[in-house]
Amino acid sequence: MAPMIDGWSETDHAILECLRETGPMSPDDLSHRTGLSVGEITAFLAMLVREGRVRVRMGELAQEEGNRLNWQRMSASLS
Repeated sequence: MAPMIDGWSETDHAILECLRETGPMSPDDLSHRTGLSVGEITAFLAMLVREGRVRVRMGELAQEEGNRLNWQRMSASLS
């Protein structure tokens, strides 16, 4: 597979390092640790899941806030 654009690979690395250091984390927790928005984290996690590098589990929906879901109970972990 061809290398990604540097900013993307750095972000992938930051997310994967957080997961290695702390274990499963919610997108909100990853957002706080990396400084990225929850939306950016979610997009990167989706890409990492497609690549088979990360596994995402959702135990339950914490609550709905209007049309926006609160992903506190979702966690990502290394595959």
